[in-house]
Amino acid sequence: MQKDVDLEGLVCATFGAYGHSGEAPKTLKRVLKDCNMEQMEVLRILGKPSGPALDECREYGAEIARNMLEK
Repeated sequence: MQKDVDLEGLVCATFGAYGHSGEAPKTLKRVLKDCNMEQMEVLRILGKPSGPALDECREYGAEIARNMLEK
């Protein structure tokens, strides 16, 4: 990963909907660890979000926004 951009202290969120293994968001979080960003918990939703899962996605987006505003 390129290290000439200072990302330290910024907020990092990885999330995704999946139909099989759902490993991409966790893998991305591991890759971004070296950037010294504040990492939120990974959000993984099985299938197309609807009902309570869609509410969880909306709350996660709001949490991302709150964390960014604090920085």
